Amino acid sequence: MRAHRWLLPFAVLLAACGGQPSAFPTAGVTVQAFPNVEIILPSSTLISTFTPPPSDTPLPTLTGTPQPTDPAPPTLTSTPLIQLAPPTATFPAAPTLRPTRTTAPTPTSASAAPLRFRGVSFVSNALDPSRPPDGSIVTLSVEFTGSRPPFAVKHDNLIGSVNANGDGSFIDAGVVYTFVHFRIARTCGGPIPGTVTVTGGDGQTFTHDYYVSDSPCQ
Repeated sequence: MRAHRWLLPFAVLLAACGGQPSAFPTAGVTVQAFPNVEIILPSSTLISTFTPPPSDTPLPTLTGTPQPTDPAPPTLTSTPLIQLAPPTATFPAAPTLRPTRTTAPTPTSASAAPLRFRGVSFVSNALDPSRPPDGSIVTLSVEFTGSRPPFAVKHDNLIGSVNANGDGSFIDAGVVYTFVHFRIARTCGGPIPGTVTVTGGDGQTFTHDYYVSDSPCQ
C-alpha cells in the first residue's frame, strides 16, 4: 500500500518531463524498471507545489524612509565695533571773583533853599492813662520850607522823637512845604502856646513861637 501511494505523483511528474526519466531529478530517488514501478522516497523528503500569486495582485511598493537632513549651518552675523570717544580734557573752573564792596562817596548837593517857618497846627489830643483824670498827649505839626533832611525838632528846648525825614509835604501857592509831627504832654482842651525849633540836615535852623487856640481830647 505504501508503494502504490506514490505512483500517482510520479506519473504526473513523468508526464511533465515528456516521458523522459532523465529530465526528472533523481537525487535520493530509486527507480526500478519493473512492470510495477515502485518509488521509495525518504520519509523526511517533502515535495510541495509552488502556486504563483495571481497576476492581478499588486506588488508591494517599497517606500523609502526619508533620511534626516543635516541642519543648516549657522549664519554668521558681524557685530559692529563700538567706537569709543576720545577722552575729553577737563580743566578746573576758574575761581569766582567776589566783588569788593566800596563805600560810595556821599554826593554833595547844591545848597538847599533857605529854611523858613510857616506855622504849627493841631493834629490830635488823646487821654494819657498815666495822668488821670484829664492828662493827655497832644500831637502837633510844624510846617516849613527849605533845607533838607534829616530834621531835628525841639519844643520849649526839649528834644522829642520825630521822623527825621518828615511826615509828608504839601504845596501852597506854588511852594512845597514839609511838615513834621511832634508830641507834648498837656491836658484835655484849652489853647497851647509854645516855642518850636527846627534844624535841617544842611545846618540851617530856626526858632519860632506858636499858638494853638484849642486842643480838645478825642
